[in-house]
Amino acid sequence: MTGAGPGGAPQRVGVNILWLVPGVVGGSEEYTTRLLRAFHEAAPPDLAVTLFVLAPFAEAHPDLAEAFPTVVLGVDGRHRPQRVAAEATWLVREARRRHVDLLHHAGGVIPPGPGISRIPAVLTIHDLQPLVAPENFSAAKRRWLATMIPRSVARARLILTPSDPASQSVVDHLHIPAKRVLTVPHGVEAPDAVPRAVIDEVRQR
Repeated sequence: MTGAGPGGAPQRVGVNILWLVPGVVGGSEEYTTRLLRAFHEAAPPDLAVTLFVLAPFAEAHPDLAEAFPTVVLGVDGRHRPQRVAAEATWLVREARRRHVDLLHHAGGVIPPGPGISRIPAVLTIHDLQPLVAPENFSAAKRRWLATMIPRSVARARLILTPSDPASQSVVDHLHIPAKRVLTVPHGVEAPDAVPRAVIDEVRQR
C-alpha cells in the first residue's frame, strides 16, 4: 500500500510485530522478516515505515532493526497476557507519539482496545488453522482466536495473506468480499551468484 500523506509527505506506517517471539512462531517469522527485507530493498519513497518489536526480535534480526526506525518493547514476549496488554497500551501510545497514519498488524489479529481501534489498520493472516483445525490448539487459544480473528477482519481495511488458497479461505470462512483480501506471496531468497568461469564453461559446451 502506497500513498503520500498531506502536503506530499510520506505516509507513516507502523508495523506491529509484538506477537513475533523469535524461534517460537514458526514459518510466520520467516514470511514476515523476508517481506520486510524485500520492502526495504524496494524502499517506496512515499512510505515511512516504523517497526514496533520485542527485545528478542531486535536481537535476532539486527539488520531489520537497523534498516527501519525501530521501537523496542523491553520484554521477551513469552507471557501472552503481558504482551496483549502492551499492544493495547504501549503500542497505542508509541504509535500516536510517532503520528502513525496506518498500523499493519502482521500476526493475524488486531489487538483489542478502544485506542488501537482508532488507528486505521491492515491485517496479515498467515492461515486460518485456529478456525479450520481447532483441535491443534489449546482450549484457551481456540476461544481467543475464534473471537479475535473475525473481529480483526471486520476492523481491517485490507487483509493480506501469503497465498491464493489462504486468501480464498479467508473469503469463504469469514464471508468477506474478495476485494478486501490481497495475496502477498512468501519471499524467495535470491540464489547465489554464479561465478563467471562457470558461466563461460557452460557456454562452451
